[in-house]
Formats: sequence, structure tokens, C-alpha cells
Amino acid sequence: MYRDNYGYILARVSPDKVERTPSGAFIANVGDMKVEEGKNPNLEGWGDFISVEPIRPPCEHYVRQLAPYYLNPKHKKAFRLCAARRTTEGTFMDVSDMGMYSCDMRSPMDAATLEHIDKFDALKMRQGSSRRYLPLFKGVKSDDEKQGSDEGPDRYLPLFKGVKSDDEKQGSDEGPDDEKQGSDEGPGGIFG
Repeated sequence: MYRDNYGYILARVSPDKVERTPSGAFIANVGDMKVEEGKNPNLEGWGDFISVEPIRPPCEHYVRQLAPYYLNPKHKKAFRLCAARRTTEGTFMDVSDMGMYSCDMRSPMDAATLEHIDKFDALKMRQGSSRRYLPLFKGVKSDDEKQGSDEGPDRYLPLFKGVKSDDEKQGSDEGPDDEKQGSDEGPGGIFG
């Protein structure tokens, strides 16, 4: 591909006509270029070869390393890493066995694959706006069900059956720290 400063494709060349220089740059013969319809790139003055780039250049953060396999030094392992992402330990993120369908940190940016993230975000925003919260415990009313009643949302729900919440204890003589009198376990309970 031969692109303008904005990234629009001006001319194409067949991949088998592209050569790679020792510096890593891609070049193609100007005579092999097929100009895109409606485009008028100025290819004169370039000489015989012009600098081109792949349709989707690899990300500059993508790192490949070939090293001895740690379990058997006679074998080699190819490490494929993302230098833009780090693990919790601070090492580069391993992307060997996973698909990277779209990435905002990709450089050069690929607008076609960024549409995947945009569509996914739009879907999650729609789902979030129509989300219905359900109670964790059986018999507890959800906030939607309580809107018509005087009862507000529960702040604290008891985790165990038979345990009274602080609201239920307010009307009784039993306080949160009251001890049972006359039990065989004594004032400190079984551990006292």
C-alpha cells in the first residue's frame, strides 16, 4: 500500500512484488503500483522504488522472542508479548494463546478493528440502562418492588436464618450486645 499523510490508500501493489530492505522497510517498484480509482498520487520523482507498507501493519508494541524452552533446553519456545500491557507482577502480557481482536493501544491505530470495541461498548451501555437488580435472598423485595411502598431498600440483610437485623431489635428489649441470662454457657457464651 502507498498511503497519504491521513492514511488513505492511494495505490496498491501485489505482495509478491514487495521487497524488504535490511533496515526493515518495505519497498516496491513504482511500475508495479496500481493506482486506486479516483486517486492521483504523485509517484514521479521517486526513482524506481517507493516505500510502501502492509495493509495492516503490525503493532509496534507486539514483541516476539525465541528462547530456550525452560523444561528442555534442546527445544525452543516463541514468546509473543504485548509491551503496552503489563501483568500484576510487572512483566509484559503474554498474548501467545489468545486472540487480540481489537485494541485502543495499538500503534498504528486500526480504525476497522476499533469498531468492534465501539459496538461492544454500545451494547453494554444499552444493557446497563435496562438492567434489573434482583435480590440475593429469597423473599426479599427488590428495590423496584419497594418503590410503591413506604419501605425503603434494605441496608443490611441477615446472612443466617433466625438472626434479627438491627431494625427488628429496636422494638424488643434485646439489644445487639445483650447477653442471655441463665444460660449454662455463662456470660461469655461457650468461649467465655
